[in-house]
Amino acid sequence: MVGVLMITVAAIFDFTQFVLTLIPFIGWILSPIVSICAWLLFGIWFHHVGVSLFATSRILGTVGAMIGEAVPFINGFPWWTARVVVAVKYEWWKKGAV
Repeated sequence: MVGVLMITVAAIFDFTQFVLTLIPFIGWILSPIVSICAWLLFGIWFHHVGVSLFATSRILGTVGAMIGEAVPFINGFPWWTARVVVAVKYEWWKKGAV
């Protein structure tokens, strides 16, 4: 259940960023701020359930999502949703904490 909630929140973050990217200047400034908030939220949330997004097996995907969200106009792709889906599916596959 927590995994489904994480995926839903990630989709909301990505949709918000997509809409902000479409707004000239103000949206381009606010979009990276939303990305930083998402990074902090998911970092804390995954850590709280016992999964580290910065473990050696997951760092490449997390850094890739952070870079994808930092690049203007490319951040319209749902990077955080993709990252969270992969992490949650991997933990379900391992029968982990998420």
